[in-house]
Amino acid sequence: MKPPHLLALAALALAPVSLAAPAAAQTAPAPAAPAVWTSFTPPEGMFTAQFPTTPQRSETPVAEGPGSPGKVFLFTSASPEGVFLAGWAAYEPNFKFDDQAELAANRDNFVKGTEGKLLASRAISLGGAPGLEFDVEKPGMWMGRARVYILAGKPYQLIAINGGATLDAAKASKFFASFKPLPAR
Repeated sequence: MKPPHLLALAALALAPVSLAAPAAAQTAPAPAAPAVWTSFTPPEGMFTAQFPTTPQRSETPVAEGPGSPGKVFLFTSASPEGVFLAGWAAYEPNFKFDDQAELAANRDNFVKGTEGKLLASRAISLGGAPGLEFDVEKPGMWMGRARVYILAGKPYQLIAINGGATLDAAKASKFFASFKPLPAR
């Protein structure tokens, strides 16, 4: 059994979040005050990032298969600004994986888990650590950009999704630029 890739679990976390109604059902929303983005650091440390609302925590055990026992930690903020998610997987300490294969599997599992369409994928890095950035859409519903990094032997993910047919690249960039890895506490 393959390990539960981080972005596949993120797809499950996003499943109950409604980002947009079908175009025929939408009405003009009332103007909302812009969100005040604030810094957030999980109790474990691991990263800091800015979110438009306090993110909700979820933990999913990795109970069987390669990488077990372990846990996946996700922090999700949903608001009119969009859905922003950051997290990491803590696999069994001796579990080794191929970085490029893990990055690609996380991308592919997210696309499959959200029933989205992959629009673009490109190699990136963060402080020399390998990463992958990709754009995904659920036609007629939402657009998103995700990043996955392998930092200190753990996969980390960031996701920025907004309703509609166009990616809000400014908000995605703001979220991604705010992400800073930290040591565990």
